Amino acid sequence: MTELLQWANLKISRRRFLRRALGGTFAVMAGATVRAPIAFAQEYCQYPCVGPNGSGNCNTYVPGTCSGSSCTSVYGVTCDYTSLFCGTGSACWTYGSHVCCDCHCGDVNGDTWYCYCNT
Repeated sequence: MTELLQWANLKISRRRFLRRALGGTFAVMAGATVRAPIAFAQEYCQYPCVGPNGSGNCNTYVPGTCSGSSCTSVYGVTCDYTSLFCGTGSACWTYGSHVCCDCHCGDVNGDTWYCYCNT
């Protein structure tokens, strides 16, 4: 009888341990999934504007590549919006009356870079 009780106790403890371990793993993974985009968005979607990967204003790289908060193409440089960094699914965000937009630019030599435009 004693052996049966020890065996049952061992099995229950293993089950309890596995259930809690799997529950904890799921909670950590779910938390990381929910919080990662929020933290990512807070890093980039802020004012004063910060471009992707800490980049600067597009006009500092090539003058005329911003028209207000719009990414524009000029002088053989093509610029378009990128929504990969903000975490909101949009390339632009607002803080009060300020608008910031993430841009991805490239020139005829194949060089590319990220930057932002803002009002």
